[in-house]
Amino acid sequence: SSFFRSGVVKYVANGISVRSTIERSPIYQKFLDQAADQIQLIVLQNYLFFGNASSMESYVATMFEEPNGTIDLTILPPKPKVIILDLTLVTGMDASAVDAFSDILVICVNNTCRLFLSGVSARLRDVMNLAGLKPDDSVPRSQRMLRFFTDLDSAIGKAEDLLIHMDGTFQVDSSHR
Repeated sequence: SSFFRSGVVKYVANGISVRSTIERSPIYQKFLDQAADQIQLIVLQNYLFFGNASSMESYVATMFEEPNGTIDLTILPPKPKVIILDLTLVTGMDASAVDAFSDILVICVNNTCRLFLSGVSARLRDVMNLAGLKPDDSVPRSQRMLRFFTDLDSAIGKAEDLLIHMDGTFQVDSSHR
């Protein structure tokens, strides 16, 4: 019950409020100042089980809901292109939590959004792999809908690169970093 009281979500942000440590040219920085809210970041904590994992899944689903006619569309954030779930502070998870991650991946795939998992320990990754939650090795890494990253900064950096590349205005290469 103490896990349920303290909550599973430690921090929620977007790519405008949290940036990677990659040094970028001013033109890329300006673009990210305007478009990085398409990156959504959720830092998770504690032990994940059915009760708290299902609420996390519901929260992600709301990011893609169509607004009703009474809401001013100019104040709503855009639908995310990348969702980053940071599991650095997660101590463990049960099978129902892995199912929730699988459901989040389905939500992302259905909405052309990438799911990046960062800070996943070897033990948690083994649990996920046993349940079938792993990247699709049949497609190139840059096109995978699910990716694992060792740390949050790497995930945010790759999400920023992806946004820049998806815009089509820029070509991302290492000489601009």
